[in-house]
Amino acid sequence: METIRCFVVDDEPPARQELKFLLESIPGVQVVGEAGSGEEALELLLPLDPDVVILDIQLHDMDGLEVAARLAAMPAPPLVIFATAYDAFAVRAFELNAVDYLLKPIDAYRLREAILRAKARARDGGKELAAKMDQVLKELRAREGGGGKTPAKIVAEEGGKLVLVDPAEVVYATVEGRNVRLHLPNRSLEVKMPLHELEDRLEGKGFVRTHRAFLVNGDRIKEIHPWFKGALKLVMNDPGGSEVPVSRNYVKEFRDRLGL
Repeated sequence: METIRCFVVDDEPPARQELKFLLESIPGVQVVGEAGSGEEALELLLPLDPDVVILDIQLHDMDGLEVAARLAAMPAPPLVIFATAYDAFAVRAFELNAVDYLLKPIDAYRLREAILRAKARARDGGKELAAKMDQVLKELRAREGGGGKTPAKIVAEEGGKLVLVDPAEVVYATVEGRNVRLHLPNRSLEVKMPLHELEDRLEGKGFVRTHRAFLVNGDRIKEIHPWFKGALKLVMNDPGGSEVPVSRNYVKEFRDRLGL
């Protein structure tokens, strides 16, 4: 098995230790170094020539996005996996063409998936990536300086690529194995998170939990029908007229949320 060489950047020593432990438990992964700051990372990275850098976005000495932009200017830039405690940075991470992003606390399963994705992706496009990073950094700083707010989008997967989805496009979401599937009007996409986490992220955007396995966009409900033993059935406003249950345990909350 080909070895993938990883470098860890995080300004919290316990976080670095935990991440190294998780990485070293993945077959075919070698941790070649670590750094506690952006400047230290830039000093150590070049001679070590890692394949992948797992980079905390919030560093004490510089923005992790700035570190990523400078890495992209290297002759053979490493792949970047961002780590952050704030999901708002996820959109920026993918606009920067990162391999993946990890939300803290880092889950071992998600880390393994990110490493596998990195293994499947060759190093290329360094100059294009550097230009893209520079552009996004300028946009991000302009937003921060003007009191702007990073747009909230959902990171999903489709055919091996990453897709940013506007929540308004989602008709409903349902549990599928360990993950969630987003149902849009003409396609469905997988999201690597449990339904309760997606529900938290969509708070205030008109989504309503109708069942332990379903979350619906209230703006996409077309019809509401009485169903078995006090439950309800929803017909959604999509081309197929999808039907979604409202279980008895969620009927009261559903009615309250919609003012029924």
